[in-house]
Amino acid sequence: MVQTYRLAITHIEQTCLVELTWGDGMQLTATLPYPKELMRLYQQWQRDYYRYYRTLPTLDAAAATDTSGSADGLGLRARVGAVGQVPVEPTDLRSQLAQAEVRLLNTFHRWLESRELLEIRGRLRTPPGDKSGNNTLFITCSTADLRRLPWETWELTREFGQGPAIGIARLPINSPVAATPLRKQRGKARALVIIGDDTGLDFQADLKAMERLNKLVVTEVVGWQPGKNPHGLIDRIRDRIRHPDGWDMLFFFGHSNEAAELGGEIAIAPNTALSIRDLEADLSTAKRHGLKFALFNSCKGLDIAQRLVALGLNQVVIMREPIHNQVAQYFLLQFLQHLAQFETVQQALQQAAKALKSEKNIAYPSAYLVPSLFSHRGAELFQLQPVGWWAKLGTLLPSRRQGMVLGAIAILSLLPSVRDRLMASRLWTQAVYRHVTSRPLKAEVSPPVLLVHIDKESIARGIPDGRAKPINRDYLASLLDRVVDLDAQLIGIDYLLDRRQDENNPKLKEKIEKAVSQGRWLVLASVLDKGKETLPQAELADPAWSMSGYVNAHPWTLKALQIGQYCNRRCPFGYLLAVTQTALNSPSNQSPTPALDNRGDLRQDLFSTIEQNNTFLKLKKLSYYRLSPIFSLSRWIEQRWLQPVLDLSLPPDHIYERISAHQLLEQNLQNLNTQYDWRNKIVLIGSGGYSEAGLDSYNDYQPNPPATQFWRNQTQDPNELITGVEFHAYTIHHFLSDHKVIPIPVFWMAGIGAIIGATSALVLKRRKHLRSYRWLGLVGFSFGYGLIGVVIHSTASILLPWLLPTAAVWVYHVPNLQHSHQEKLR
Repeated sequence: MVQTYRLAITHIEQTCLVELTWGDGMQLTATLPYPKELMRLYQQWQRDYYRYYRTLPTLDAAAATDTSGSADGLGLRARVGAVGQVPVEPTDLRSQLAQAEVRLLNTFHRWLESRELLEIRGRLRTPPGDKSGNNTLFITCSTADLRRLPWETWELTREFGQGPAIGIARLPINSPVAATPLRKQRGKARALVIIGDDTGLDFQADLKAMERLNKLVVTEVVGWQPGKNPHGLIDRIRDRIRHPDGWDMLFFFGHSNEAAELGGEIAIAPNTALSIRDLEADLSTAKRHGLKFALFNSCKGLDIAQRLVALGLNQVVIMREPIHNQVAQYFLLQFLQHLAQFETVQQALQQAAKALKSEKNIAYPSAYLVPSLFSHRGAELFQLQPVGWWAKLGTLLPSRRQGMVLGAIAILSLLPSVRDRLMASRLWTQAVYRHVTSRPLKAEVSPPVLLVHIDKESIARGIPDGRAKPINRDYLASLLDRVVDLDAQLIGIDYLLDRRQDENNPKLKEKIEKAVSQGRWLVLASVLDKGKETLPQAELADPAWSMSGYVNAHPWTLKALQIGQYCNRRCPFGYLLAVTQTALNSPSNQSPTPALDNRGDLRQDLFSTIEQNNTFLKLKKLSYYRLSPIFSLSRWIEQRWLQPVLDLSLPPDHIYERISAHQLLEQNLQNLNTQYDWRNKIVLIGSGGYSEAGLDSYNDYQPNPPATQFWRNQTQDPNELITGVEFHAYTIHHFLSDHKVIPIPVFWMAGIGAIIGATSALVLKRRKHLRSYRWLGLVGFSFGYGLIGVVIHSTASILLPWLLPTAAVWVYHVPNLQHSHQEKLR
């Protein structure tokens, strides 16, 4: 949780009262001796600092000397007399300043690390559970000498080990006016730049640096021009400050100085100055119109910052000491670069000071100690907002860590094994939902398929040598003869009959021909390999009076034709059975009749008849059904996007009835006719899960998917395997009932989840009052999305993945993956 603290240091005679407050009235206090030695060292550093920068030439020293009439104070953005004259001795001024800085900071840090402040420092340490680094310490000092100290250098984490640094901002003693509330920015931000007296200075680099904001900010410049009336300039400046369109930012480049009673002064022209007190009414108007931030790239701005924050501005950046023109320009350039990258003003200030210290400390020693940020305690840190659609989309980009996690999610979503596991879990959830919502376990309508399972017990009882691979065709002939006697009209055999079995082929051929002679429809299994179909032996089944359909495909998917494919060439096994059953049950059944004297191709004749006499809407819709073109395209990247899946969340008893092969042969016909409606069902003969079942490349069974196992647990079914013929039964049921469950690709939904996560993080970033509900919202979203998913599955037959899309949302909210200060959410 983000925490703000206020540290008040009050000078009372020879002591300093240090008071830390936070939260709801919590407080710690300590008393320290007033640091006289520290103040002496600061004054020494201040003298050495001024001596060094007074002798540092500007880029145009001659011009500056001609303008000012003296080289004293050359290039400083302050009136020379305001700082005082210090004689220059021939010595290494840079080394002298560096030594003074080290002595000052060492003494300052020892004072801050004194035993009396141990409890306060411990409290200020960022809590271990908070890795955001967004905590802020507001420092208020009662006297000017304390305010001048470089509080920004306080290394709070040094004593307690590594951790994110706490942000430091300065706070006036009094802030009677509320901060400016942040409003949603609908276009570019607006900035007013006031150019002051340029005596001894050059502001071209400042204005050039402002161009870095052109894509994000509308900038207007007002300032003194040689030969113009300074009094007219005062009116122009005041008019622009209180412009009704308002400003988001105010910049001042020029000379300034302290003046406690007047709130500081700025020089707007030679021999012409304005105090903040003179501008209070105009600045108050600007604040009401939206002014939030000000930067005074000028000297000695402590009084200016205190007064502006007291007027209600959110943040003000100033220089506490005289600042050299070249240093001011470099600082401004660095600050604006980071501001243009949508960092907060606090982050931009920290980075600019860091650049001064790490990159320019030799040329500009101690300059990094001078910039300070004053902030209103009740204000959110100002930062620019993206402009335009592309820029707004950029706010949704993840951090590097988030990108790595999202990349892993994307890769996982494309892996078939992961996809199948997630789908299995998702269908289990759907099965539980159906059960909890009191969906009946028994189907209200009789299932369309009757399975004849050749299981282990049937093999043991019916096949003398117990060999089940290849299936004994004499045994298969017995089963076929039995179902024909039971008046089955449409029979599917899920065994590949492509190899010779001389001793048993004659009997099977006899039974097949018997079935055909009675007008029964036979659909036999084939295998599709590299576009070529391996058919049953011609001596067993002639295409003129029997049909074949390929059985090898992904078991979880609804096997159907792609666009441009037709069943007169090749046809999926379950789809062919469903079309045939629908054609036989059509009101005006004009389908060809299987007969041993047929010529041509029965499958082609069937579909030709359907095409020519297609008046039955259900049959027309089924015969023209094709998979989505997106599925065909996704095959190029080994995906099955938008291919319907078998809805295993439906109880098996809704899909098929089942009888073991040995029961079929051993029970009498009367009992069998009483138990099952053989004439009106599609009878499928197939393996019941014995170990030899299947082809060389794959088994014809697999462990129960979670959803199937759930339903079998409800009915105390001990079967631990699901067979290929059961998958075919689901396929047939889905085609006959027009129940096609479309899975939305996990990859797509993970992408949508990432967008939702980024957008929600952006909303929380901008609406602080909602942040305390982050985790409640995430849990609520996760549960709600899951609930919506199961409802949509039940009502619209759309399968929404849950785990990876939900994880993609959470990625943007897990603390250890959130943006660093350099790449924070905008």
